[in-house]
Amino acid sequence: MLRLTRTPVFEIAPDRPGGFVSLAAAYALNRGKKKSLQTLKLAVEKGLTDLASITNNEAFDSIRSEPQFQQLIQNLPKTK
Repeated sequence: MLRLTRTPVFEIAPDRPGGFVSLAAAYALNRGKKKSLQTLKLAVEKGLTDLASITNNEAFDSIRSEPQFQQLIQNLPKTK
């Protein structure tokens, strides 16, 4: 199990969503569905607007069918 108690993404860029997306992908790849979904939620709260960064990322295949994942996608701001 992947355990991160202190990670650079929180120290270097705590208000930028990209690092959270990368961390969520790492969790998803390591069978950490719950942590992945929680971290993706943080990315959205931090301002994630790039839908493609998660919908086109194969790392999220393991959680794509989860209701929480679908809800996160629906809650992303629509960009033109």
